[in-house]
Amino acid sequence: MAMRKWLDRSQPLAGAPGLRGVDVAAAEWRQGALDLAAGGARLEALWTECTHGAAARALYGGDDFLLLVTLTLTRGETEYPSVADVFPAAGRMQRAAADLTGLRASGTDSRPW
Repeated sequence: MAMRKWLDRSQPLAGAPGLRGVDVAAAEWRQGALDLAAGGARLEALWTECTHGAAARALYGGDDFLLLVTLTLTRGETEYPSVADVFPAAGRMQRAAADLTGLRASGTDSRPW
């Protein structure tokens, strides 16, 4: 199952029992969402941050896991791939994140939240 590769690649996150994390490249961000959706995972949250460099993060949940997927953006980059077509609820999260941090999902609804 394609979802398994993301879980196998992930590492436990210190201080968060049961939570695993995986860093991905931009090309993997959408593929991870597609594979996790196909495996029955749910998108629990999606947000962006600019505190110590820009990043997009998505938290996925399954019957027996929580997986934090992190896409670190390169310096000056302000756009990341949208996953709203995979998880419709992501659209609102991406709009809110854009208003808060200026980091925008590509090719999505650009109205302010």
